[in-house]
Amino acid sequence: MTDTPAFCPSCGFNIRADRPVERGPWLITPQEVRFYGVKTALALGECNLLHSLATAYPCAVSAEALANRASEVGSIGAMKVRLTRIRAKLGDHHRVIETVVGQGYRWCGP
Repeated sequence: MTDTPAFCPSCGFNIRADRPVERGPWLITPQEVRFYGVKTALALGECNLLHSLATAYPCAVSAEALANRASEVGSIGAMKVRLTRIRAKLGDHHRVIETVVGQGYRWCGP
């Protein structure tokens, strides 16, 4: 990861900001995600992706921007696979990721 900002073309937010984000019971950093203080079983790339969405809240982030930020290969397909894995790992809490048709994805949790 570089130190230069990466601004989402759809929302303008710097999705590379490394500061922790608190959203209700969620504490999200690029390295880990905690729900009510309990660390989730997300991989580093998955944490990066979720952190990017939480950082841009309430705006949607384009699929292209997320792919560049959160996927080692930088492909939209790999990012979508990663989103599917995150949703599966979060179980009942997977609804914090919303698909916004024509715009990308958005954090929609508390």
